[in-house]
Amino acid sequence: MSEELIARKHWIVYVGPAFRLAVTAAIIWLLAQLAIANGLVDDPFLVQAFAAAMLAFTATTSLYRVLLLASVRWSATPQRVDLARGVLPWKKFRYGAPYAQLFDCWYEHTFLGWLLGYANVRIRLREGTTHEIQESYLARGRKLSDRINHGIEGALPHR
Repeated sequence: MSEELIARKHWIVYVGPAFRLAVTAAIIWLLAQLAIANGLVDDPFLVQAFAAAMLAFTATTSLYRVLLLASVRWSATPQRVDLARGVLPWKKFRYGAPYAQLFDCWYEHTFLGWLLGYANVRIRLREGTTHEIQESYLARGRKLSDRINHGIEGALPHR
């Protein structure tokens, strides 16, 4: 265990925001065209401006979601584990600990997760069995979990 292993969100998590943005944009465009074609509004420019504003809001929230997903970073070095997530300064999460402070780490995945190579990873801290940190849809989650458990075993006092 000589180099840093970094795990980030799997590409599958980006499909949802992209799909929602595409569907929402299509619905907004369709409703605006129907309102204009059926003469439900006096000023077509007003409908188009409102549709553009709704689309801009939807695109902004989708972009924020993608940035939030892209900010997730779990890394395991030979000495410690570092976890990071967050875009906005007041909502960022950072945690780092040497292996001696960790109790165990495990992963779980569904059939699709096994097929595509992502897993849900949980780290349980030595502070208590109820204190754990988890992240879903991590690419290389199994490898990360194995690396962390190897580091925990190396940090245990030998008897």
